[in-house]
Amino acid sequence: MRIALMTAAAGALALAACGTGGDAGAANDQQVVPGEPVTNMQAEAVPAAVNAIEYANLVAASDRFEIESAEIAIERADNEEVRELARMILQDHRQSTERLRQAAAGAQIQLPAEPRLSEDQQRDLDALRGLSGADFDRTWTVQQVAAHEKAMGLVTGYLSTADNQAMADHANSVAGPINQHLIRARDLAKRLQEGGR
Repeated sequence: MRIALMTAAAGALALAACGTGGDAGAANDQQVVPGEPVTNMQAEAVPAAVNAIEYANLVAASDRFEIESAEIAIERADNEEVRELARMILQDHRQSTERLRQAAAGAQIQLPAEPRLSEDQQRDLDALRGLSGADFDRTWTVQQVAAHEKAMGLVTGYLSTADNQAMADHANSVAGPINQHLIRARDLAKRLQEGGR
């Protein structure tokens, strides 16, 4: 298990270091590394220790939220960078969903046909459907920061207490992309909040 945790940390660092765009120094102070403590800002987003079944269900709901949110953003966003990030998130979370299905099958965990969104996730999607233009772009990016902080907290939290190798392997496989999304969403949200495009 210790090797898996070190592999996850190395993988997240490598993915965070490449292809994220923007200021490399700014990205480094924003990244979350599996196995390392999260910042105070992220602490409230980290769920209590979860078992493999809880992890699988929470990830399934997170992927559903991200897929639906990204589809809305591709349709409604005014800013091309928002649409670009949404396309990346859509692709990566579809891959995560497929990896989760495979891991769940290996772990003999039954996933729901349609994962249940939390009240917060449903409220966020409903809010997005009522927005357009720059208001949509700002709201979506802020939501993405919060959702990816929570997802990273879930993944790192699960890796610290993993009770199933298939689910730990899944967490390792998604840590890097989640971190990359988080860095890009933070950068974009900051620029949009400051009135940039």
